[in-house]
Amino acid sequence: VSGVANNAVTGGLLAIAILLVFLRSIRPTLVIGVAIPISILAAFVLVYFSKTTLNLLSLGGLALGIGMLVDNSIVVLENIFRHRELGKKAREAAVIGTEEVGMAVTASTLTTVSVFVPVVFISGMTAEIFRDLALTVTFSLLASLLVALSLVPMLASQILGNSTFDAKESRVPLIRWMTQMSDRMRQGYGRLVAWALRRRLATLGIAFAALILSLLLIPSVGMEFMPSMDQGTIAISVSMPRGTRLEDTDMIVRDIESYVATIPEVDTIASTVGSSGADRASVSVQLIPISERTRQTSEIVTQIHDFTAQIPGAEITVSSDTLITGSFGQPIQLQLRGDDLAMLELVSQELIGALKEVEGTRQFTTSLDESSPEIQVQINRDKAAAQGISVAQIASTLRAAVSGTTVTKFRSEGKEIDVTVCLGEEWRGDPQAVGNIPIPTLRGSLVPLKDVAALQYGTSPIQITRSGQSRTVSITGDVVDRPLNVVMEDVQKVVDNFPLPEGIIVEYG
Repeated sequence: VSGVANNAVTGGLLAIAILLVFLRSIRPTLVIGVAIPISILAAFVLVYFSKTTLNLLSLGGLALGIGMLVDNSIVVLENIFRHRELGKKAREAAVIGTEEVGMAVTASTLTTVSVFVPVVFISGMTAEIFRDLALTVTFSLLASLLVALSLVPMLASQILGNSTFDAKESRVPLIRWMTQMSDRMRQGYGRLVAWALRRRLATLGIAFAALILSLLLIPSVGMEFMPSMDQGTIAISVSMPRGTRLEDTDMIVRDIESYVATIPEVDTIASTVGSSGADRASVSVQLIPISERTRQTSEIVTQIHDFTAQIPGAEITVSSDTLITGSFGQPIQLQLRGDDLAMLELVSQELIGALKEVEGTRQFTTSLDESSPEIQVQINRDKAAAQGISVAQIASTLRAAVSGTTVTKFRSEGKEIDVTVCLGEEWRGDPQAVGNIPIPTLRGSLVPLKDVAALQYGTSPIQITRSGQSRTVSITGDVVDRPLNVVMEDVQKVVDNFPLPEGIIVEYG
């Protein structure tokens, strides 16, 4: 935010400096120097009452507006200054000069405002991103119009004075040189306009050719949702198979750290292992400033990705970590929707295999990649009923044996501590041990669980997502070295040619 504000101040100062070059006089430049901050203050009044906050986009709109708000004041002031050079008194020049260009300046401002105002009425994510920008640009332009038509002529009538000024006779060599250059530009522009008027068809032909050329260049210009930024930060996410020991995860992270440390552009490395589970870890890499390195962050990300892709038994993603892109997720986002979760998982894996062939894609993952290992108990209801055992009875017995049950409370000095009893690890560590857990029957006897149920290892998704009353599996991927729009065209071709089973549809995110 400070950077945007500083750039706005710098832009205002540059606008004043350029005006000094063209008008070659301190007094009219002072008028603009006063008009800029007053226009900004007037814009802030409108910003306040619209309940717009100061953020990157609203300040960016003000910075953009500074360059545009000077336009109105310059047009008015230049015309007043021209009448002063023609010999009119300061007050008369201010009145006549403002009247001559007043309607033109108003029309010019309103046409620009009309471009930004519709953005205010857009809904969805686009509105969230651009609303503040559109409002601040609109406010600054309206404020500048008010200042240009009222404050500028008043200041000009007082500051310009009634004495004549001839820049060609100035004692300052720089001013005389700027005057000569300005006269040459004016003469050259006059000759150009005369040529265009004599050769109207040629002028129209050049304009039309430029239009056609611009349209032909559109397909070759890449498109993406958010601009790629080089903030010098790389995020590495490590996912080991569920149940992996902390020591094994740490060993993989240490290998990554050792390799990353050999990259000359790396400044610092910070790792976190086990904070979200013994089988999960993250590595944050900070690069040296971009002015001190010759490679972009994306190139270093590719280098690290090529190394981590060779590490077996781990799902590792490498990305350039930025505030904006991180808010919107991966560039490639697909959603498979259907009712059969097993079929969705199968189709998502097959579709990822096809998408990996698209040039410029990498690091595809699905929302079902993370699953939890479990022992699945398939109850034989007939055998259980013959023994006088209900499904609920089996479930409650297993819950007490595996998760434990609170049998009493230990009270000491006014504190209560739950006393929980459960089977030892050796009784609940594998299907065979769990199968020997005794289940009480209605007859008062005990029957091993394996006599009324089949037990096996399995996995289940950590979460199941539903959207539009259908189960949903998300596929995400990254884009490298190709524009997003070109990659998505190829992705859509792959999806269109993919044999989707009946009942499964694909949506793009």
